[in-house]
Amino acid sequence: MEQCSEKGSKRMLQLLLTEHKEILSEKLKEKNIESLYLFPDDNGVFHEHQLNNKIIMDKLGLSRNDWKNFWPARQPQWDGILVNENKNTIYLIEAKSHKGEIGGRYSPKKPSDQQIKNRERISESIQKVAKYYDVQIEDDNKFWLKTYYQIANRLAFQHKLKQLLPDKTVKLIFLNFIKDPTWGKKAVQTKDDWDKKYCDIFKEMGLDKKKLENQGVIFINDIDVSSFNDNLKS
Repeated sequence: MEQCSEKGSKRMLQLLLTEHKEILSEKLKEKNIESLYLFPDDNGVFHEHQLNNKIIMDKLGLSRNDWKNFWPARQPQWDGILVNENKNTIYLIEAKSHKGEIGGRYSPKKPSDQQIKNRERISESIQKVAKYYDVQIEDDNKFWLKTYYQIANRLAFQHKLKQLLPDKTVKLIFLNFIKDPTWGKKAVQTKDDWDKKYCDIFKEMGLDKKKLENQGVIFINDIDVSSFNDNLKS
C-alpha cells in the first residue's frame, strides 16, 4: 500500500487509470475496464496487490489452497489487476517507463533453509511455464531465473491463473510507456526502442513472440505520456 508514486511507471499507470483511462480502453478494445481493488481508495492511497490477497481471491473465487505448491506466500505484486465490463477477461499489468526497471532477481549470499525451499518451489514453477513455451531450462538458468526473472514469474502467474480459471480469459500486459517526463533521459523515447529491447529478451529467453501473443500476452509499447496532465497529489 502506498501514496501516489512520485515518478516512473507507477506514476504514469496511476495517471493512465485515473486521468486517461480511455487510452487503455482503446488499446484493449474494451469499453469499460475496472480494477479488482480500489484504485485509488477513499483516502487517495494507491495499492499494488498479490493475486493471493484475500480481496482479489474472493472476487475471483479462489482460495489460498489454489496456490499451494506453486509459489511461496509472498507473491509478486502487480501494477494493475483489471477486469472488463463483463468480468470474463482478467488483465494482469506490468508497467515500465525505462529499461532499468526490467530487474533481475535478488539472491542472498547465505540463504536460509526456508529461502532455499522457496527458491526451489519458484524454480519448479518457472521451469514448467518455460516448458509450456517449448523452452527447456535448468534451475540455474541465467535468463529465466535471474536476468529476466520478473518477466518469467509474470508468465508463470498468467499460466497458473488460466489453469485456475478455465472459464475466463486471462491476459498479461507488458505496458511500456514512452517519454516519461519523470525519468528524463532515462525514459524510453520511442516504440522502436521498446520493440528492440523485447526482441533481445525473447532471443535470450528462447521465446517466440507469436506464441506469447497467442496465449494472451500483450505488449503495448507506444503510450506517450509526455503530455499527461498530472493532477494527482503526492
